[in-house]
Amino acid sequence: DAISRFISPYIHSVDISEIAAEMPEITENFITCAAPPDYQAIQAGAGTTSGVHKRLAQALQATDGFIYNDDNQPIRIGSPKLTAVQEWVETLNEPMILVGAWTETVNQLAEIFQDHWPAVLSGGTADPGKEIERFKSGHTRMLIVNAGYSKGMNLQKVCRLAGFVSISPKPDDLAQMKGRIARPGQKDG
Repeated sequence: DAISRFISPYIHSVDISEIAAEMPEITENFITCAAPPDYQAIQAGAGTTSGVHKRLAQALQATDGFIYNDDNQPIRIGSPKLTAVQEWVETLNEPMILVGAWTETVNQLAEIFQDHWPAVLSGGTADPGKEIERFKSGHTRMLIVNAGYSKGMNLQKVCRLAGFVSISPKPDDLAQMKGRIARPGQKDG
């Protein structure tokens, strides 16, 4: 009680419902596409001798158009998902974020959208702050990001769209990435 009385003049409580009432509605849409041609074989273990966990990871990766082999080298196999993402992006005329769970997904997206001069954030990005600034300043209308970069960016005044090509196995990464644009200051649904 004494501590509460002492610190109470320095604390400002915020009712979360007030903030939520100011936020526009979040809409989620899903794009359905066919599985990659080799998906069944990869799911059955054709891409690895390392066991069940590697086979599961490869099945998830295969939908992004590659697998990491047993030497952790990316092997591209192609995926209808990447074509569907490209078609979706080409229908948009506004800034957006594309999110991938793996560095190889980010690399492929950067190649597909190279004509858009995207800002890219992945494990190999030399200066993440510079890439974020390119996006925030309007020098590019596309940010391609590894799901591991899901925290710390305030992009609500830059864009309203995030496309999740693949999601991280960490549940908080998805919520955090949505929170980059769905936060106080966002005026568009």
